[in-house]
Amino acid sequence: MPFTKISLIDKKIIMEDKNFNLSHQLIWVLAILSLVLFLVKLIFNVQNIEFPQIVSSFNSGVFFVVWLVLVVEILTTKIYNQKFWLISMFILPPITVIFYMIQRQRLKHLAQSFNKKYF
Repeated sequence: MPFTKISLIDKKIIMEDKNFNLSHQLIWVLAILSLVLFLVKLIFNVQNIEFPQIVSSFNSGVFFVVWLVLVVEILTTKIYNQKFWLISMFILPPITVIFYMIQRQRLKHLAQSFNKKYF
């Protein structure tokens, strides 16, 4: 059956409705990897040992991807105290990423139970 213009438009509409979401297990793995590499780099710097630049660059890239995904999620998802979490992502990014991942389900549940918009 050949594609008609209507079916292509319908498929486009269906694709526009779906958000691109990475699995939260992957975000957890990347966030923990980034935190561990950050702590290893900190230990290396305290002991005056040179940390490989390629690993440092990789860590920065991984952290930026995780941070960006979570900022987009905070902006697009209805969560409790959304402004607080967004400001925290800019003030204390490494700590906030882990705490947000821990509190994520609870924040969504609170927003649903209050049935309000927190923007």
